[in-house]
Amino acid sequence: MFSGISLLVLKQHEISAGNVYVTNNSQLCYYNTVNWTRLFRTNTQKALIRNNRDPKECS
Repeated sequence: MFSGISLLVLKQHEISAGNVYVTNNSQLCYYNTVNWTRLFRTNTQKALIRNNRDPKECS
């Protein structure tokens, strides 16, 4: 989908439709601090978060 693009989310209130895929981002930090399901409009939406930078490596 999007490769090599930085993710910058300053203020997000809702993900109205669709799912969230955050994968294979070796430089991405703090993705684990977002409560993705809280942003979803429906309980059928999903978040697939894997193979990103280890949070212990972020400062």
